[in-house]
Amino acid sequence: FVPDGLFSIQVAPTISNDLCQYAEEMIVGAGTLSGDTSFATVDDIEVCKPLPSTVMTGTNLLMSSGVWYQASLEGYDENDALEIRVCNAIFGTTVVTVFVGDDCDHLTCI
Repeated sequence: FVPDGLFSIQVAPTISNDLCQYAEEMIVGAGTLSGDTSFATVDDIEVCKPLPSTVMTGTNLLMSSGVWYQASLEGYDENDALEIRVCNAIFGTTVVTVFVGDDCDHLTCI
């Protein structure tokens, strides 16, 4: 109950690549790509390797906010290197999980 009918609503900005279906295209070899997870929602995705207990739920599910990127590696083979750097992490542990697959419903953690 709010007296006098007064209320306030706080609206957080949306992030376009918050969900796998809207992953931002990452152009391999094009330079720096910036991102921000400040207003991202929690992704309950399976991670490839065990992580520190600070970000885990006791299972292999990552319960942390995240954003999605996609890259086409057409023309690359298994001997080519792809380097991903995460800089300026402000809070806690930064986790990068890499998947392969044809769509968001058929991803395999590598």
